[in-house]
Amino acid sequence: MKIGILTHYNVSSHGALLQMYALQEVLKEWGHDVFILTYSRNMDFVDEETRKRFSGSLSNIPYYIKCYMKANGVGCLFYQRKKQRVLADFRNSNFEMLPYTESGKLDCVVVGADEVFSLENGVNIMMFGHGITASKIIAYAPSCGQTDIERIDRFGCRELIREGLNKFCALSARDLGTKKVIDTLIGKNVPVVCDPALLYKFQKQTHKTHKKYIVVYSYQSNFKDKERIDSIKAYAKTTNCALYSVGVYYKWCDRQINCDPLKMISIFAQAEAVITDTFHGTIAAYIAHTPMAVFVREDNNVKLEHLLSIIGIEDRRCSDPQSLLTVLNRDIDFTFVDEKVEQLRKVGIDYLKAALEK
Repeated sequence: MKIGILTHYNVSSHGALLQMYALQEVLKEWGHDVFILTYSRNMDFVDEETRKRFSGSLSNIPYYIKCYMKANGVGCLFYQRKKQRVLADFRNSNFEMLPYTESGKLDCVVVGADEVFSLENGVNIMMFGHGITASKIIAYAPSCGQTDIERIDRFGCRELIREGLNKFCALSARDLGTKKVIDTLIGKNVPVVCDPALLYKFQKQTHKTHKKYIVVYSYQSNFKDKERIDSIKAYAKTTNCALYSVGVYYKWCDRQINCDPLKMISIFAQAEAVITDTFHGTIAAYIAHTPMAVFVREDNNVKLEHLLSIIGIEDRRCSDPQSLLTVLNRDIDFTFVDEKVEQLRKVGIDYLKAALEK
């Protein structure tokens, strides 16, 4: 079967590429030909400043100089440009692209995962099935992010989204917030399935390194709070560990690492701990079987709180900088977490196979 994956493919995010790679590999293992569907991302609901932040265009160099070099030094500017090249190389080496407008050449389109149903930046109508001409459309683990019914109505999108969702022959959700939105819009009880990065079995990593270090993984605009930074640096000092920022340029860390998503997992695996506030940063730490401390933000609490709950690591949540020491000094039973994830994996695989065979 020829299958297209419709997700956020062209973003400066290791997590987005990691889940896209995972879903592709699962489908390839089942013998399918897989394509990543390209499109222009809608940014109607954001200001010009945010639009520039999401673009890697050379025309936005003045913006990068202002936001990266001025705020974080010239090293950050060069780091961000290199990061875009590294992630672009990963996309070019691992995926075959096809415009979504040519989806009629495919047998099926899988929408998901990641925040493909989010209206934070704008309405991407193809994510809701509009303009897709393949004979079958299914959704695997889509997320609305922080988008709820109130926001959908505020943007006047209820009928547009409802009509689109009714085109799908199989629907699922990645978190309970998304499930509530879908259930409300179309009056159906859709299943919750795990992110593709949990669905796919990545290669086991070996913990071998000559130097002890702790990974800090987030976004450039996060981890700015001085109290949090001081608590991270203090913990690293007490454990005699260096601090590595991965996928992000934090000049207060000892080293800033640029790498692709698969290399990121191996770097996580050799770390003493991972400190993050992201959904896929948490998943990558689990894949690497490295103890993690997770700060939950107000703008990602729906999906991240759900993730911590379903894989049984609620106690890895940091409520404030002072709790960091308590969390990282607490043991984590990865055997227990593996069992939880295996149960989630079975549900996800059963759903995806049934949807493809429908």
